[in-house]
Amino acid sequence: MNAPQITSPHVIIVGAGFGGVSTARTLLDQGFIGTITLISREPFFSYYPGLHSMLSSTTHHHVQIPLGDIFSRDNIHTIIDTVTHIDMMTKTVTLESGTVCQGDFLVIALGSETEYFNINGLSELAFGLKSYQEANILRNHIIGLFEQYSAESKNDDNAEKLVGLHFTIVGGGPSGVDLAGELAVWTKKLATLFHINSSLVTIDIIDTNSRLLSMLPESVSTHVESHLRSLGVNIFTNRNLIRESGWTLYLDDMKIGTKTLIWTAGVRASSLLSTIPGISLGKKGRVIVDEYLQPVINSEYTEQVGTVKPTGVYVIGDGADTPFSGLAQTAIYDAHYASRSIQRTIDKRLVELYKPKSVAYNIGAGPHWSLFVWGPIRIYGLIAHWLRSVIDIAFFLSILQPSKVWKLYMHKK
Repeated sequence: MNAPQITSPHVIIVGAGFGGVSTARTLLDQGFIGTITLISREPFFSYYPGLHSMLSSTTHHHVQIPLGDIFSRDNIHTIIDTVTHIDMMTKTVTLESGTVCQGDFLVIALGSETEYFNINGLSELAFGLKSYQEANILRNHIIGLFEQYSAESKNDDNAEKLVGLHFTIVGGGPSGVDLAGELAVWTKKLATLFHINSSLVTIDIIDTNSRLLSMLPESVSTHVESHLRSLGVNIFTNRNLIRESGWTLYLDDMKIGTKTLIWTAGVRASSLLSTIPGISLGKKGRVIVDEYLQPVINSEYTEQVGTVKPTGVYVIGDGADTPFSGLAQTAIYDAHYASRSIQRTIDKRLVELYKPKSVAYNIGAGPHWSLFVWGPIRIYGLIAHWLRSVIDIAFFLSILQPSKVWKLYMHKK
């Protein structure tokens, strides 16, 4: 998109995930007059909840949405570049290309990244599932294994097949559970397609906690575990991964032969946040924020420059150390708050305090099966899956014109 003339007020948004895109979209929808600069490493928005289904489907219609489709009719400056430095005091962002952007407001929505906990061999050998590229690599890897061990390959070494068709997921949170269910069903279809005995295919999910989905009530975990076992998934809890070496995975009390380790266990806020001068970090590398979602300055920096506090700077989504950080719905909620606060500041109105909002969980565990948890409400199975589809569509309608949402589902790419 062509860069518009920069007019004040100028809002810079760093990151085009759920938080960044929702901030820009909300500002525009509420009649913002000024310039918005959205900075992203990629020219598209990635819908992470759709990555699991991408493995077993050739239609990736809603996994990646071009930013141009979201902001096609808006006066917004989109920069595709990598951020190298952020100065929250001056609201200045420096990019890898050498470009320097300075605004009246700064929204930091950098999201999260994979955390490997310094486990030997993990970052080099494990597969991830946090981007379209990673999902595509994993999909091609799995299909390649089934091609390698197909009946036509004339490879009769069942011991080798047991290792080659052994898929291990480390991490029993929402991503791990969703992936385990998807893989369990998809690999059965692949086994039939490539004329492989399905008993040679193994799906494991491993977690350090005493149960899967430990953030939810125990009764929910029990229900989900029962469903995954009915799909043929082996569940190992209270296990710590020590190291990965070649085709062997070492746990506390056992070792597993596998050519496919998928890591969904560790996540932390973007490492770029730790490089911002004066920033205070909390758990998982997240930024400590005040009651207005603005960053708290650390004492060491205060001693150097005085008690100067940045104004008009917001940290939202996965990067903010708030009670429900790490979920897409929290990033969207934070985006709405930051957008309202910016507009209220411009209008010289009182800015509301940030009040964390409790979340509802809708987690898949295989095709056409989900769980929905909201307070005391529990829904499992196909109805929860339909509800998840409704939530997906509602989000797309919040960032896209209805005609484009229609095309996402009816004209699959």
